[in-house]
Amino acid sequence: MQLSAVLLTIGLPAIDESLDKLLVAMETFPNVAVLGNAVGLARIIGLLLALCVGSYECWMMMLGRRGMDVMKLLRIVGISICISSSSWICDALQVPGKGLESASKAMAQAKNKEVAAFELKVAQKQ
Repeated sequence: MQLSAVLLTIGLPAIDESLDKLLVAMETFPNVAVLGNAVGLARIIGLLLALCVGSYECWMMMLGRRGMDVMKLLRIVGISICISSSSWICDALQVPGKGLESASKAMAQAKNKEVAAFELKVAQKQ
């Protein structure tokens, strides 16, 4: 009887464990294996390109070919700040998803325990 109860409930917890391993693998794989220092290099390239665009716009404004537009320069500065602090921004954006993930895992584990208890009762009645 006990073996059949284990075999009946093996599906749900096994799915939870495998999904948890998949989520962890998807979160760590690109950072470690593929990207490496590419994120740092991409930040440097993005900041250099923002510097080039900003200096070009300043040069055009100094020559008088374009009118003085402070908002265009502030937009370039804002983009460069976002590029340089992208890791902090991404960490802050992950907080709601991580909270939802932990809440859903807790709910799934509670339901798995309820299902296991019901299956044990059914197995005892049989």
